[in-house]
Amino acid sequence: MIRCVVRLLILLTYVIGINTKELYAPKGGVNLAPRQHARKMRVGKVTYAEAYRAVSEYRLRYPEKAVTYYAQNYPAMAWAVAMAGGSCPQIKGVSEELLQAFARTVPMERKAGDVYEMVKSDTDIIIYSHSKSKFTIPVAAGKYMLKQVNVESGEECIIDNRLRISGQYEIPAASQEECVYWLHRL
Repeated sequence: MIRCVVRLLILLTYVIGINTKELYAPKGGVNLAPRQHARKMRVGKVTYAEAYRAVSEYRLRYPEKAVTYYAQNYPAMAWAVAMAGGSCPQIKGVSEELLQAFARTVPMERKAGDVYEMVKSDTDIIIYSHSKSKFTIPVAAGKYMLKQVNVESGEECIIDNRLRISGQYEIPAASQEECVYWLHRL
């Protein structure tokens, strides 16, 4: 039973690299444990984009497996793991409804580098933004509730509970640099 569970899980540790163009992995044939090899390398600080990319690349490569992320600053990367479709992120204080929305949605590629989306077109859109400026997203026509989620505490604040959207919606400018929005269809 334990072997079966192990085969269904990919643990991302020591995979974020020195350069951001490819994943980092210790060289094969070297007689060092990965933690010893990582000590010899100067890997630097892992950014949100790098953690997101690592998890999403493994999710695309192995869609049937659960992908977890663990590194020196893994609690700080919990939202990156969640937005990339990873498993078991340590997001603090979020509601049960938002966790269920994460389970329903899938990551969506977006051209803007500071906005990340998880979408289930007919029910939920979860957006993580690294920008204080407003932006526009495509949304299926319908009635929605828009909530803003505090990244640090997980506290939800209703921005508008009766939105009528048809095609595009402009997300308002945020009061803080990092912000999560949740559009839930009513």
